[in-house]
Amino acid sequence: MSQAPMALKKLLALISGSRSNVDEHLWHADTARDRADWPAASRHYSKVLEQVPRRSDIWVQLGHAEKERGDLDAAKLAYERGRDLAPGNPDPLLQLGHVLRASGDWDGAATNYRAALRLKPSRNQPEVSLELADLARDLREWTTAARLYASVLQSTPERADIWMQLGHSAKESADYDVARTAYEKAIAIDPGDADKHLQRGHLSKLMGNHEAALLAYRKVLELSPGDDRAFREIRSLGSDVHPSALAFGSSAAASLTPAAHPGSLVVCTIASNNYIAQVKTLLEGVRHFYPEARCCVCIVDRDAVLELKSIEGCDVILAAQLGIPDFDSMAFRYDQVELCTAIKPFLLLMLLTELNYDSALYFDPDIQIFGRSEDVLQRLWRDACFLLTPHLHQPALGHVAPTDLTILQAGTYNLGFLGVSSRPEALVWLRWWAHHLVHHCLNRVDEGLFVDQKFFDLVPGFTAGAQILRDPGLNLAYWNLAEHRLTGEGNAWSVDDSDLQFFHFSGFDVDAPRRLSRHTSMFSAVGDSALAKLMDGYRDALIRHGIKTMRSQPYSYGAFASGVSIPRVVRRLFADTVASWASDPFADIEDWMMQPVLVGRQDGRALSAPRLVHYVWSTDPTLRSVFDLDNQGDLLALKTWFVRQAERRFGLEPCVIERAERNFRSIGSLAEADRDGIDRPTLSLVQNQRRPNDPPASVAAVR
Repeated sequence: MSQAPMALKKLLALISGSRSNVDEHLWHADTARDRADWPAASRHYSKVLEQVPRRSDIWVQLGHAEKERGDLDAAKLAYERGRDLAPGNPDPLLQLGHVLRASGDWDGAATNYRAALRLKPSRNQPEVSLELADLARDLREWTTAARLYASVLQSTPERADIWMQLGHSAKESADYDVARTAYEKAIAIDPGDADKHLQRGHLSKLMGNHEAALLAYRKVLELSPGDDRAFREIRSLGSDVHPSALAFGSSAAASLTPAAHPGSLVVCTIASNNYIAQVKTLLEGVRHFYPEARCCVCIVDRDAVLELKSIEGCDVILAAQLGIPDFDSMAFRYDQVELCTAIKPFLLLMLLTELNYDSALYFDPDIQIFGRSEDVLQRLWRDACFLLTPHLHQPALGHVAPTDLTILQAGTYNLGFLGVSSRPEALVWLRWWAHHLVHHCLNRVDEGLFVDQKFFDLVPGFTAGAQILRDPGLNLAYWNLAEHRLTGEGNAWSVDDSDLQFFHFSGFDVDAPRRLSRHTSMFSAVGDSALAKLMDGYRDALIRHGIKTMRSQPYSYGAFASGVSIPRVVRRLFADTVASWASDPFADIEDWMMQPVLVGRQDGRALSAPRLVHYVWSTDPTLRSVFDLDNQGDLLALKTWFVRQAERRFGLEPCVIERAERNFRSIGSLAEADRDGIDRPTLSLVQNQRRPNDPPASVAAVR
């Protein structure tokens, strides 16, 4: 009798010890998993399964560990065992699909994915439901995706992103009522996100409710004034963009001088601090020949030099104060010339709408004024919206730039001068122009873009209010001087039979006083002539206004926050891949461009390179043909090429090149890459074939 209780006690002790052993191994396994020690996790999960071999969830964890170790065959066997033990659970099927896809078995992966989608996750598996929902979305099984997203939202109703996914899936499965409710829920959670209103507009348009669609699209423009998509949708619905929909309010307008009376004129220019001598020379002529006009100078730098602030009758505003949405991204996207030209419509809009000037004359800072143009003022007063000066008055058939071909690339009209009235029609097209220049004021002649000028080729077709001025005395410059005869001296100059009213000294260098412009080999050795006297007078004015010291002023948007200069190729990378940046790009992009991104795979190993290097490779057809990034040897050869060539070809500083050199990696697996936060590049650059090379100097000159 006494032996039975003893045996029972031994059995209970054995069972208790076994459970304790299982719990200990499970604790060690989970701890190893959390610190990504996959061999230890695999070992301890295997120990657990020796004692509890029917635990499906442990087989799945073992599969994860084996997959992360790179043993895809062992992971496959573990997931299959988990699937067999829990035939109603979609998670093992989902994980098995992942490992089969990583092994290249796409058919097997698809079979398991579709089997997983036929099952219903338990309520305590919201992460599995979300993964299955994303999978159904990617497979375009919209009804299943909608069902699964709705299931996830039962436990996480605060997730606006999932409400949006439910809306997309319901819309694609033609369940428009559910889609509308989902989008409205998402907007209620995050009303300031323009994309949510855009999707709501698309749904309304699809349902035939164009009035609701227009309201949604206009809300997008209110939240994100530079949004191309909403602008196109409004135009496609046969509606014009109301001027207020693309308004850009200036934070500094209240501190500037408003129009004193109806018919007031403002003359404005845009420059960085290194061009202040040119600005002061321009303003001398403005004050003499347009004494009734208010002057306004917009400075494209973080602050304006004191020399400008003290000029009587002149307002000074910084580009950052114009109220341009996400201005920091714009300042990083563009180089100095691109940014100075990109803000032109924003400045004009501020002057004509917020300060109520009746008309505005814009002059580039490197223009000198020699006379007053009553015809220009009368045209703006009578009926003109815009006054434009063409680059050429007759064909330029020679072989030395500028020629007909280079002018075609640069734009028909030179926007170093622009007359604008405050008529409503002019404001509409100024906003249209501003909308384009947020992202597309690029010096990329090979893509049909040349800063702000090319867009205005379209404007005379849009409105009869765009008038073309053919007086040779307006905007005379190196690009049209060969067509005309310049005579005179002092301040009395004639062009053919007209008075010279202003000359555009684009590319003039005070240290090369007998060369008219660095942008052309024409007029490169000007002798004793009227042109030589004109150039001497301009040079004297620049020296009098301090060009020798002012031209060395640093461009404050030309460097990262660290002080490292920003080369053109980095701005191109940003322009091609980033629409907007939530924080300060000048502080963040230096690290971001050096982050490794996945570029290839060889023998199951993921290969990475710095984001900037991948961009350079993606945009250069020669590099793409020479270096195969699925080959580690080629990747190392690309690294060697970049280290040797980057300073000379792209102007990268040695410290940047050294960082890039350290960020070429070979990674164990795609899973490890995901764990380490290594991005997959999202560029469509190979199709675009954008190249980080400067345009021909002959084209870049005509500005």
